[in-house]
Amino acid sequence: MSASSEMKSSTLARDLCQVFSVFFAILVRLVLAAFCVLTVVVVVDKRQDERFWALTAILILLFIEGVHTVVKRRGQERKWVCLCFACYLLASVPSIWLLELEKLGKFKSKIAETNTSSVQSSLPGGLSTTFQLDSDDIIFILENCLVFLLILCRWLLPKGEITRDQLSQLLFVFIGMASDVMELFQLFEEDKILNDKYMTYVILTVWTISLCQVSRMALLNIPR
Repeated sequence: MSASSEMKSSTLARDLCQVFSVFFAILVRLVLAAFCVLTVVVVVDKRQDERFWALTAILILLFIEGVHTVVKRRGQERKWVCLCFACYLLASVPSIWLLELEKLGKFKSKIAETNTSSVQSSLPGGLSTTFQLDSDDIIFILENCLVFLLILCRWLLPKGEITRDQLSQLLFVFIGMASDVMELFQLFEEDKILNDKYMTYVILTVWTISLCQVSRMALLNIPR
């Protein structure tokens, strides 16, 4: 009876682990897909060109990869490559490039007026307030969210052979790396950089490569 009970407990624990793995695999991909759609929405709004909706086509690959991971792998990620992160970067990085290049074009053309987006919120007593976000602020928020979503989603994915505490410490290291990556965009605050299209492409290229490195290192200790 004792051996049978232990076997049942072990089976139940394994089944629960599989359920949580599948749940978080689906959740992570939904979060990544939602952010990718958001970046494309901003690009379409700023560029006023419906053709940029084509950027969401990459999400088809994310959907296929998600179905394969959930059905065939029971929510377990691959050890050396996480295709959901690859699809995420393929879908969102081009949008950031387009937004930064649009900002460069605005700087060069010296457009005085900046597009703003307003969020209305009602307050008790019939009062209302308007929160305004500048276009540059929106781009800044998207750039930061893009990086830190990698860290958050890595924390939600299976932790592999390390403990949760060790993973938390490792994620703090990743957060530091992500902060270093985001410091690259501080260079765009320099007028000389904004006025140099070549340097803009160089910075965006270095940023993209750094993102790939962060996403690659975030896969450490994911089980096969």
